[in-house]
Amino acid sequence: MPLAGGDDAPLPPSRRGVGGNESYRTRGRRQQEENRSTVARVIRSMLRLLWRCALQIFYFARFNVLLLLVVTAYACFFQGISLPIVTIKGDFMGQGSIDITKSTLESLENFFEEGFYLPGVLVLLCSVVVPIVKLLMMLVIFIIRHTYPEKAHQLMFVLRIIAKYQMLDIFVTVIMVAFLNQDVMRTTLQTGFYYYLAFCLLSIGATQVLWSMLPDRPQALYAQQLARWMHDRQAEIAFKNITGRSPDPADYPSLVHNSSRNPEAYPSVPFGEASLEDVRPAGRSANSE
Repeated sequence: MPLAGGDDAPLPPSRRGVGGNESYRTRGRRQQEENRSTVARVIRSMLRLLWRCALQIFYFARFNVLLLLVVTAYACFFQGISLPIVTIKGDFMGQGSIDITKSTLESLENFFEEGFYLPGVLVLLCSVVVPIVKLLMMLVIFIIRHTYPEKAHQLMFVLRIIAKYQMLDIFVTVIMVAFLNQDVMRTTLQTGFYYYLAFCLLSIGATQVLWSMLPDRPQALYAQQLARWMHDRQAEIAFKNITGRSPDPADYPSLVHNSSRNPEAYPSVPFGEASLEDVRPAGRSANSE
């Protein structure tokens, strides 16, 4: 019979685990697992909070981000087309060594001087014309994104298509460098190439930021039509307060907003009878609002 208080004596109730027989080691491991899970939950909550804060900061600072990206991108663009993009060095038997360094603008000049008009036009379009057109389209989209949201979405669709061709110069240069790096000839990428690559990446980021600033298409169209309807209703109320009667189609030219009204917004509704239901998008009911 074991002595009282010996090694085989059961633990007193105050020192037992939850089940009455849990050892100190098992209880310690369980406590460590609980602590780790608690720390993991706290870290996940903090990361979610930081992500939401970053999204809110980005949402309110999108204009500044867009301006910074556009200015930086086109500063890199003008540097990229004016600085040398590649250097070609080689030794040829009977002709000596060559050392050629060209920029995009110098290459264009050589193309047209030597009569290579087709490649010159292609390089001119993809390296110079497309980036400038993209800048102008981004400016137009930014200006009309609230006034004409549907047209802004259409222009953005076109912009995302033509933006793919601005990387053509980068691909051609990389392929040329890989092809010409032989035993007797060495090619080296210069600063102009990296400036132009930075322009391409930054302009892609600017396009994505501008895309995020556009309202959704159904909501944008509905908001535009609703604003026009409210504008018309305000003009009708003012006309009625001044003249004491509701306006009819003959009075329409005298209203001050005649030049800003879009007749296509209400193709089947006579003037003075338009309502909110007339401008509600198809499939949208009052209960869904």
